[in-house]
Amino acid sequence: MTANDKTPGKSKIALTQRAPAEWAGDLVPGSGRLTVGSGAVDVSHSLKSRHEDVFAPQHFNEMSMYQAAHALCG
Repeated sequence: MTANDKTPGKSKIALTQRAPAEWAGDLVPGSGRLTVGSGAVDVSHSLKSRHEDVFAPQHFNEMSMYQAAHALCG
């Protein structure tokens, strides 16, 4: 239940966020690109980068990190 559910006369808001990821090539030699709609993340990635600490800069918020991880695993 959201705050809007409890407040008479208020409209509900639907939010949509996107985090597209692309991959080209085979698993080991391949590479890809990850972008979060807010622009907080726009990085290239590879098998090697997925196993290193490349997505941990302090300025990323939790939602951007969640979206990035979800897009990479999808």
